[in-house]
Amino acid sequence: MIHYVAHSSAHYQKIVDQLIQQKIINCVENQWTEYHSSLKSAFNSTFIKTQAWRNKICDENENEKDKSKISRGRTQFFLKELIENLNSYKLPVIFADAVRTLNIENYSSCDDEPIEIWKEMENNLFDATVNESAIELTAEERTYILQNTLDEMINNKKNEAVKMRCNEPCPMCKMPCKRSSGHTSSLDENERRHDCDHQSGGLGGTHWADDVESKARELCYESCSNHVAAGNRFQKDGIYYPYSEFAQHYPWLTPQSTTEVMHEVRQYIFYNYQKELATYYNYLPCSNIPASFNHQRSILSANLKEIIEKNK
Repeated sequence: MIHYVAHSSAHYQKIVDQLIQQKIINCVENQWTEYHSSLKSAFNSTFIKTQAWRNKICDENENEKDKSKISRGRTQFFLKELIENLNSYKLPVIFADAVRTLNIENYSSCDDEPIEIWKEMENNLFDATVNESAIELTAEERTYILQNTLDEMINNKKNEAVKMRCNEPCPMCKMPCKRSSGHTSSLDENERRHDCDHQSGGLGGTHWADDVESKARELCYESCSNHVAAGNRFQKDGIYYPYSEFAQHYPWLTPQSTTEVMHEVRQYIFYNYQKELATYYNYLPCSNIPASFNHQRSILSANLKEIIEKNK
């Protein structure tokens, strides 16, 4: 778990990929179920017309009694009609294409089969499709659909809510940027800057310097926003700068305070997993974590469930 906390951006991308892939699988399964109904209608319409079909020679000679002449071409008619019906029911082209690959010469003997056999064929064909397992996508197909979905989420200009997040980690606390992907290309300088709900710095490995009395090498419970309010400094390239000048040294907005529920979840993690965090980053545990960080897990869980329900 600590690895995921320390690499929130990568974890976010992994979760998004998994959610999209599961959605793809669900959509394919649901679509396959819907296909059954359309296939049945396409088969039924085709077989009804095939049973009623008569060779044109019979129209010219109403007294024609030769059954072989009456039925000649029925199989060819069946295949052509089936292709048209598969397309008219807007089924995937893969079905019609499969029919087109059939060599009519191999099935011409079916012309002389009794009319009743066509109904039996209808039932057999439909049973065969129903018993087929759901369509299985190859790894390459899943990757292709996933990438196209991500591209659409990044480039969607109509609905900001479905766009991917930028995901650039804060250089200090490592919290991912919450702005939409592609915001760095905005013409507005303020919009180009990253922004996030900054978390406790120690979750991202931020610690007090060796020369800070009583807190040397301890993980920080303060977020970047707290550091701005407290007038603390950060180090970049061996030089210390006030957190209030954060935006002058990084393409980020100056950290602001936040009361997001997700921030409370991260406070809970920081409070309850100090030993694991200190071991992971090879620094000392924080010795002055506010007691308020120890939120009730049941309340956090209820709040998160409420957020999920609202955004379904």
